[in-house]
Amino acid sequence: MTDAPPKVGPIRLPEDFPVEWPEPGDEERLWAIDLMHAPLPIKPLTADLSAETTGYGINKGHEYYGRPIRTERRRINTYVFGNTRPVVPPPDIPEMMAAAEKQTDAALGTIWDEWEQSWLPELKENLRWFDENEISALTNSELIRLFNGWFVKLQRAYEIHFTLAPLNNIPGSKFQDFYTDLFGEDRALEAHELIIADTNMSLEVDVAIWQLAENIKTTQTLVDRYRAAAPGDEIASLDGSDGASQFDEFLNTYGHRTREFMDYSAPSWFEDPTPVADRVRSHLLNNDYDPRVSRDELIARRDRRTDEIRSEIETYPQPVLDQFEELLQRGRLGSRLKEDH
Repeated sequence: MTDAPPKVGPIRLPEDFPVEWPEPGDEERLWAIDLMHAPLPIKPLTADLSAETTGYGINKGHEYYGRPIRTERRRINTYVFGNTRPVVPPPDIPEMMAAAEKQTDAALGTIWDEWEQSWLPELKENLRWFDENEISALTNSELIRLFNGWFVKLQRAYEIHFTLAPLNNIPGSKFQDFYTDLFGEDRALEAHELIIADTNMSLEVDVAIWQLAENIKTTQTLVDRYRAAAPGDEIASLDGSDGASQFDEFLNTYGHRTREFMDYSAPSWFEDPTPVADRVRSHLLNNDYDPRVSRDELIARRDRRTDEIRSEIETYPQPVLDQFEELLQRGRLGSRLKEDH
């Protein structure tokens, strides 16, 4: 005779974390803190915007793939929490989830093309739309119209994000599962070495910052200013005319980034380029080498290991070899898209 499973009940809230639930039944739902995307407290306006943009996109993704669930994001005691609940009767969930998984698997082969040919051009066009509006010259009513347009475009951006999300995460897991089926669990980590992407946007930014530092090296007065500066010093105090023009060129391409991407009040690099200045200063002080050198070494090792694995399985049935190549290429595309998007 086995013991009965423990009865599941509400999780007791700590005394120093009281919650006033706005809707009946909220206290019975499972709320999980989102430490990955929002580990720090966020402002009320950011929370409202996130719920109506990020939350909107999450549920459009659920809807697109036919998942019988919906997700709500909420600010609780300054932190972001999420809750996922079914939207169909419990008996219908297994069949709908199985169908959603099949639909997701079918989409994996087309998501990259959809990203490059449709979604990425659309997002770039939206960025151009932002750039065409000189905010400082707008009246209040014009600003409201601009905000309404921005809001719709941000919702669309998150809809794209959660539609392409399966290619970010699933192919790497599928390749690792397939790899361990072939070679055993003790070789599982080898799979990740094989799906390193040739390049990605994060590497491109690192190279651009390194190139910025290399260009500054040609002007000794700028080099001296950077090396004498302390971390966090204002960029304006470090640049001469040449340095300023180089920074402007960099920021025109990469300045949309922020330190805290979930906080809409966080300054972008356009508004506060100090993080870029600190990176440049670090390059100058340490005489860092081109980041592409490390990338080339990783890619060379990846390709050698890939050839070794192909030799190891060359006597396997053709369907196994075809599946290996398909999952390998999807894994590399997913690895790149995780950074690029």
